[in-house]
Amino acid sequence: MYGVDETGRITFVNRTLCELLGADRAEALVGRDHHHALGHRPPIGEVAAGNLERGDLDECALCASVGRAAPADGYMSLGSVDQEPLPIEFISRPVTATGIYRGTVITVHDLRERRARDAEHRRAQTERNRLLSVVEASVNLVVVGRSDGQVQWMNASGRNLLGIAADENVGAYSIEDMFSPEELARIQEEDMPALVRDGRWRGERTLLSRAGESIPVEVASQLHHDEDFPQGYYVTEIMRDLRPQLEQERSLRLSENRLSTAETVARLGSWEWNPETGSVKWSRGLYRLYGMEPGSGEESLDTWLMTLHPDDQERVTEICARVAEGEGALDLVCRSSRADGTPMVVHSRGEVVDEPGTPRVVIGSLLDITEHHAALAAVQRSQERARRILESAGEAYVQFSAEGLVTEWNVQAERTFGWTRAEAMGQPLASLVMRPAERESLERLLGLPHGSDEAGNPAEHFEQPMLHRSGHEFPAEVTAWTTDDGAKRVFSCTIRDISERHAAERVKDEFVSVVGHELRTPLTSIHGALGLLRAGLLGELNPRGKQMVDIAAHNTDRLVRLINDILDIERLNSGKVALELQACDVAALAGRSLEVMRSMADAAGVRLTLDARPAVHWVDPDRIEQTMTNLLSNAVKFSPAGAEVRLVVRSDAGGLTIQVRDQGRGIPVSDLERIFDRFQQVDGSDAREKGGTGLGLAICRTIAEQHGGRIWAESSPGGGACLTMTLPAACAEGLEASIEAPGGPKIVVCSEDASVRARIVEMLLPHGYEPIEVTTSSVLLDASLQHRPSLILLEQRTPTVANWEAIAGLRDHSETRNLPVVFLSFEGDSIRAESDVLTCVGEPLETGGLLAAIGEAIGKRDTGPQLLLVEDDAGLAAVLTEGFRQLGIEVHHSPTARQALALCAHIVPDLVVLDLQLPDQDGFAVVAQLRRDARLESVPLAVYSARDLSEDDRKRLRLGKTGFFTKGRVNPEEFERHVVDLLGHLTQNAKVKTHG
Repeated sequence: MYGVDETGRITFVNRTLCELLGADRAEALVGRDHHHALGHRPPIGEVAAGNLERGDLDECALCASVGRAAPADGYMSLGSVDQEPLPIEFISRPVTATGIYRGTVITVHDLRERRARDAEHRRAQTERNRLLSVVEASVNLVVVGRSDGQVQWMNASGRNLLGIAADENVGAYSIEDMFSPEELARIQEEDMPALVRDGRWRGERTLLSRAGESIPVEVASQLHHDEDFPQGYYVTEIMRDLRPQLEQERSLRLSENRLSTAETVARLGSWEWNPETGSVKWSRGLYRLYGMEPGSGEESLDTWLMTLHPDDQERVTEICARVAEGEGALDLVCRSSRADGTPMVVHSRGEVVDEPGTPRVVIGSLLDITEHHAALAAVQRSQERARRILESAGEAYVQFSAEGLVTEWNVQAERTFGWTRAEAMGQPLASLVMRPAERESLERLLGLPHGSDEAGNPAEHFEQPMLHRSGHEFPAEVTAWTTDDGAKRVFSCTIRDISERHAAERVKDEFVSVVGHELRTPLTSIHGALGLLRAGLLGELNPRGKQMVDIAAHNTDRLVRLINDILDIERLNSGKVALELQACDVAALAGRSLEVMRSMADAAGVRLTLDARPAVHWVDPDRIEQTMTNLLSNAVKFSPAGAEVRLVVRSDAGGLTIQVRDQGRGIPVSDLERIFDRFQQVDGSDAREKGGTGLGLAICRTIAEQHGGRIWAESSPGGGACLTMTLPAACAEGLEASIEAPGGPKIVVCSEDASVRARIVEMLLPHGYEPIEVTTSSVLLDASLQHRPSLILLEQRTPTVANWEAIAGLRDHSETRNLPVVFLSFEGDSIRAESDVLTCVGEPLETGGLLAAIGEAIGKRDTGPQLLLVEDDAGLAAVLTEGFRQLGIEVHHSPTARQALALCAHIVPDLVVLDLQLPDQDGFAVVAQLRRDARLESVPLAVYSARDLSEDDRKRLRLGKTGFFTKGRVNPEEFERHVVDLLGHLTQNAKVKTHG
């Protein structure tokens, strides 16, 4: 404490202030200005913080209160500039006497101790907050509990574990809510007494969450004495969720069990060996491998060595001694025995593990290779046998490396190529067996895949020209494959000289060519001539003459079928006939097949019916039509008069199905499969009574298999037979848009009755027309503009306004004004056809009448169509010419290519019939010349040849609308019908007049 007068000079100073300021006596301060004498300064940190200017030291708050004679209090610092500031709290009170201000008494309090206490408090609070944040962030449950069992505080992890919401008051939560009654009773009886006694407790408990889930926890409890709590203490507990640890332990046990099981299955065990102590630790799998219970044996190196075969013990002991000295790893194969004495061969491997701070050990595995060892010995014996077999084999065997160097060369290879084994070994294979131009074929071998294909067949099979040491080249058949010897690929091949086979095939091909041309053409001519005689088109024969002609025609048919079947089966099975796949409407093929067989069926008194809807598939049309014709022929031959043979075509998601059902005598169960073999018939007398070669069904099966399908027979004796062919669905996917149009005149068939449309379509398809189905007359104009038809067939039971309005719309449009329309009225099985140009009535409903109506409506010609026949065989040309003339077709015959081209300079035929084998040029040259003439490049063409054509041949021969027909396979009568289809409506009038 000190006092100042009204001028601010010190009047007195007590001892305590002197001690605070470090002054020796009070007299040193009395009389001096208290601001400078005591060193008034702003509070510590104010100047440094920039809150006061340096000039403010002369105008401090204490001095101001003295100057105003007013009371004041506040904080400041005392001390000179060279002294440590003394923080103080001051209180100034003015002193007056008789109302006159006499001075001021100032009390000073030292703040250093208080500030030290405040700093300590702040540090404690900071530490408490840090500890609280750590506890709050802990993954463990931390809880503070009172002696009455209520919860004082709980961290966030505890809330989450127990399912307590963040905004929920934990003070309402008690120990009874955290444990089941049974667990709570145990805690009261066992845990709490120990905690009270020792002040600490550790153990495990089972919490109970609000959801009723039992949670195993590890608990650390501590008792704290505090008078502020009931009964003077509280308890803190830290609880760790044991579920992850228990799950990890469970997974570890499961992994150990799985490892043990895997070791047992793999006949494998693991071990750990300490070379210093000689101790060995065995896995459970190793114990089981030796037929022992885990832990039942003495685990030492010497014990294991005693299980080895006596002849191997010394060698293995030396290897283990070297490994113990640090000389390499352990890798050995030896003979051992199980606990029951059963011998086995084992392969043991080990690596040294030398980590700082741990003993040096060797860790490894032991594998039972008894079976592998036995198999290896068997393989070695097999290889030795194989080597002997290869040496005695009749084929050359060559083995070579990935670099193309010979690694094996048997005795037959020496004979085949003329090089000895010693000369060939290590040499480039290509330089020994191939000409330089052919050596790229070696790259084909080097690109072979590993091993064999899925069926176990060699990876590659092909023919390749090979070279003998003498320089002559020979054709060779090569079968090549690769194997893997564990380190590298090995290439192997067998090579057979097939010069003799090629020679035999050339002879056979020449024979087939002779048969194909020299027999088919004259037989076709004979067949056609006999057909004209039988039909009476060349004059009536007496009964005996007619009988002789029938016999000759019948036997000609048999001979033609035999030749065709023999050639077909040979070519199909040899793989020389590739399928010429295209998008086809199989229903249309079925209609044509039915028409081909109709004359045979009529002669036998058998009724043919077709049950088919348009079914577009990717097939070879000629082969599928051949199959259906063979099946129909077979069914007709074995059906009694008056019976029905039904051809069914079905298409669905499963694929295409073709069935032929008859009502004949049936097929015995034992023969259902045999009938598809060559030259097989149910009864040997059938060949004489029914005719046939016994090859038809064998051909059908080959065609089905080439399409990826199958064919089979079903029957019961006396109940008829059903032969079914199926083709996979893959053959039909996405083909609707790619099918080629039939190419004939388009006819719109309009009817609301689906059955009527189906009947009309069935009549039109076999005759080259392209029917377009329309369900209502309201869309006739749109359909006509889109498809550009030659005719509209409009079915109506009674005239309707809608139909006449549709016709009026056609007549009003410039592009459809002259489009012929034929009205069809059905009355039972009768059809009435009317148009602007005709009135035609056919009774009952039949194809001829409808075709006649269509021909009349499309338009007449003043003369018949003109046909150019290019055929060098005079007999066949005469037969075909006579047949065409009977149909009202004018025929121009040219026996050579030169004459045909010269004739085309003066006329434009409606159709060209072309044979390919001509005296001066082949048919390919004729077509090439016709294509160069703008008048002739679109003329329809019918290729009628004894030659079987490939797809490339057909592409070269296409002119306008083109058909391909094989002599012998298609007889003259059938060929005439195909020609009529190619000519389209031009022959409709001629056919009606000739055959009507």
